[in-house]
Amino acid sequence: MSKFELSNRSKSIIDSIKDEDLKLVFHTAITVTPIDFGVPYTGGLRNWVMQNDLYTRGKTPVDGIDRISNHQYGVALDYYAYIGGRTSYNKIHMAIVGSCILTVGNMLRAEGKIKRELRWGATFGRKGRTFQGYDFPHIEAVYTYDELQNMGAL
Repeated sequence: MSKFELSNRSKSIIDSIKDEDLKLVFHTAITVTPIDFGVPYTGGLRNWVMQNDLYTRGKTPVDGIDRISNHQYGVALDYYAYIGGRTSYNKIHMAIVGSCILTVGNMLRAEGKIKRELRWGATFGRKGRTFQGYDFPHIEAVYTYDELQNMGAL
């Protein structure tokens, strides 16, 4: 058991998404993580205006209009590490937290407590042995295109 717990703001952002599996994973991961973490204000469910604002500011390659983010479907969360009372996006810290979240997800899935596979943004763009991960703070539940279309985006 870790000594960490999610802030009320992080809990609220996590609980705003649609995917119940991802909610359970984040709420469980904080209890076992070796590094504290939280969810930023823009890290949960987003409407197209929020997504487009992030795109305009160069924070994401997805504009929220022509390309829809999984955040708009409510099946993705972003996180940050919290070290020494400060937010950290250091890749080592992020990798430790991301690995913890994925491990918890795999364990819960093996136990039959969740059904969705999780995907980590740090592995996006992997080509052979060349690591090209670009979205370290991002974790999403895996859905088919048709499933996402049936959910509808904000």
